[in-house]
Amino acid sequence: MGEARRRALRGLQPRQVKAQVPIEELKDRVCECSCKAFTQVYGLKEIPSLYSPSGKMETMMLHVGFVCIACGKLMSLTAGQELPGTGVEGTGKDDGDGEKKPQEESNLVKLGG
Repeated sequence: MGEARRRALRGLQPRQVKAQVPIEELKDRVCECSCKAFTQVYGLKEIPSLYSPSGKMETMMLHVGFVCIACGKLMSLTAGQELPGTGVEGTGKDDGDGEKKPQEESNLVKLGG
């Protein structure tokens, strides 16, 4: 049984810890390409009508993570942790010569393709 549940059963209020974190002193997470900007990435899953509450085929969104907007690398939310599959298909960095660098294979699953 968890601490919050135990406290609730005893009629105690949940503990609330307020920490004042100076944002300007926190270290920025930076991609290997030196970019500091990331975008959220979602995967889509098809739910067969057999499992769907409506009885019809539906689509479900799953949050995959955050991807560097410059190089397309999937960023881990745990500092220092590498993720398998480093690129997201359909992205690439253009060095100004008109050609995009090829991306490494993605760990995202293509549905319906």
